Amino acid sequence: MDATENKLGVINASSLAMGLLTAGGPAKWHPATDELKDICAAAAKFCKDKNVDIAKLGLDYALSQEGADVHLVSAAEHKLLDLNLDVAINGLNELEKSVQNEILTKFFNPLTVRHWEGIEIAKYWNKLDLLNRN
Repeated sequence: MDATENKLGVINASSLAMGLLTAGGPAKWHPATDELKDICAAAAKFCKDKNVDIAKLGLDYALSQEGADVHLVSAAEHKLLDLNLDVAINGLNELEKSVQNEILTKFFNPLTVRHWEGIEIAKYWNKLDLLNRN
């Protein structure tokens, strides 16, 4: 189904993967697999070692992808709002582009599963099954 043909708009409400693509990482409740969380943490450390903010790279990547009509982002601090606007208006500098390409190649392109769809539902059904056995 093509959203445009059906007069639908697509909203990307998680440009930074619910915290996975931030220096601080996701909340403990994040449903991603431990493998995906570990890969994202390693990519964030790689960026930090290069003095580049992974959130800036993540937002730029999200904005460059086709399919979403609107990208929702939040900013707990004014400086984060400035960073988000800077990425949206100016994009990345050469160092940031280079680091973005490196993390895509080294960390993210090799992943076979890049989402957490169905994980919460599977956990729910497993718990329900265990309850029914008792």
